[in-house]
Amino acid sequence: MQYGISKDKLLVTLEANEDQTAKEGYAVKFSSGKAALQTSDTAVDTCGVITDGAESGSKSSVALAGIDAVVYVKLHSTAGTINAGTFLGTHTNGTFKATASSKISVAQALETGANNALIKARLLNVSSVTS
Repeated sequence: MQYGISKDKLLVTLEANEDQTAKEGYAVKFSSGKAALQTSDTAVDTCGVITDGAESGSKSSVALAGIDAVVYVKLHSTAGTINAGTFLGTHTNGTFKATASSKISVAQALETGANNALIKARLLNVSSVTS
């Protein structure tokens, strides 16, 4: 695992568990030491967001959750309109939607966006944040 520190966020490069090309802004979790797309809307193990996706077995760049930084997150195709300040949770394909009541929030929108958009958000420490 390699670490790279930028002005904005702590990035790590992790082996992609599956093809993550064109998956920038998708949520990931650790799976056997690899970055795997987060496929649960109730999980507390989201570790970050893909900033540069790679093919399976290659290295994806991931911005880690819990670091006070701005990242881009990919909204789900049925997210509707998301307003700045809205807490976001993961959908079952790694994209983001407004957090439903009692679900886990993993990010907070910093700008308005709608279906399929990449929007600025801040990542949260998901182990302790619920709506």
